[in-house]
Amino acid sequence: MLRMARRAALLATIFALLLQGTAHAAIKEISIVDFSFPPSSVSLAVGGSGHWTNNGTFTHTSTSDGFADGSGITGVGLWKSANLASSGDFTFLFFAAGRFPYHCSIHTTMHGTVAVKPKASPRQAVQGTIFKIIIATQVAPSDLVYDVQRKVPGGSFQDFMTGITSKAIRFDSTGQPTGTYGFRVRVRRLSTGLASGFSPAVSITVDPA
Repeated sequence: MLRMARRAALLATIFALLLQGTAHAAIKEISIVDFSFPPSSVSLAVGGSGHWTNNGTFTHTSTSDGFADGSGITGVGLWKSANLASSGDFTFLFFAAGRFPYHCSIHTTMHGTVAVKPKASPRQAVQGTIFKIIIATQVAPSDLVYDVQRKVPGGSFQDFMTGITSKAIRFDSTGQPTGTYGFRVRVRRLSTGLASGFSPAVSITVDPA
């Protein structure tokens, strides 16, 4: 009986680890059909990937806004696929949180958005806990920085840490009000000043000690 219980516990642990790995490497499928990107808006956790497949007959691209190709005044130009003929595909790993508009550089009326949410650990704990907000899976590449905004309980989003390059920040809740806090992130390019939109917010809760 004890042997069976141990075996069951081991299998449960392995299964949990597999689920964590799958969640960490989440991939969102995005079609390119004629002159649209269905779904035009997708959400991911930081570290996930977008996978575009051209299921139509016309050649297209998936191009992050921010390149000097008439794509507008927003975006940081993170990715640019090759021309994708029918059945062609392209994958981009979203290494940082933010809201990233993109378009087809051949047909510039085609638009989509990928929203990438940061992570937090722990999500809920007592005053005095140091919370870790994971904003990226890698140190900011050259010419890029991360900006973080925070919303305190009952407040609105305000700049918290800007121009940072680290993968995570820490929030020390010692002496801070109890309640729910929000953190959101954008990616900014130093050479142009252009930035992504701010990400969906990750929330943490500070309980009384």
